[in-house]
Amino acid sequence: MDAQLSHARSRPQPICAGRADIHRELFDELIRQVTVECPERGLLLLRMRDEACMGLDTWAELARDGVEFSRVHADAAAAGIVEVQQELTELHDAIAGLQVQLQGLSVNHRAIESGVALTQSLQREARERETAEAEAEHAALEACIRRVQQQQAQLLQAEQEKQQRLSAGYSRIESLSDGAAP
Repeated sequence: MDAQLSHARSRPQPICAGRADIHRELFDELIRQVTVECPERGLLLLRMRDEACMGLDTWAELARDGVEFSRVHADAAAAGIVEVQQELTELHDAIAGLQVQLQGLSVNHRAIESGVALTQSLQREARERETAEAEAEHAALEACIRRVQQQQAQLLQAEQEKQQRLSAGYSRIESLSDGAAP
């Protein structure tokens, strides 16, 4: 058997077509010899060989299907990688565009904030100026009211003094007229 293996130049690993053929021939010869001695044992060995061959064929088919499945999915993954890389590039471009847009909006936001701050400052100054003017006007009106009240008090006092003088004058006239009449 070793001579046949070396003559067939089979590999030392178990997965080798030449090696499998030599082992198959050897097993067939053993089955033939056992069948000559005992047909029932030979038949059982033949069935065992067929089951083993079917099992090996099934495993070989599964291995081929697995390899094909892996190849198909590897190809799909490779195609998917290209699509994902394109999508990633598009997303990076979108991010860059959004960052530019964000910078523009930030500039606009700062400009609006400074405009709002300036408007509020001007409105505050206008309110303060109006308040100061209103307070000055109020103070002037109060001073005017005080002057009017003082003038009114002076006029009232002058009127009272006039009334008193008139009363005193009438009283004197009456007292003179009463003193002359007797």
